[in-house]
Amino acid sequence: MLPWLAKSVEQSGALDEARDANLWYCMERNLADSAAQAVESWRVTRDLWAELLFERLYAA
Repeated sequence: MLPWLAKSVEQSGALDEARDANLWYCMERNLADSAAQAVESWRVTRDLWAELLFERLYAA
């Protein structure tokens, strides 16, 4: 199934080498990467605060 999928992706033009020079594509990738980084930072901060609160409440 994987070779069939790879062939269909190639035929659809999804692997266009010129897209890296496309300004809109680069802006979309930067925005998507920034959003992913923001979510990851929020998750790490949330976990650190939860751990700190737990230690303050229950670790004596």
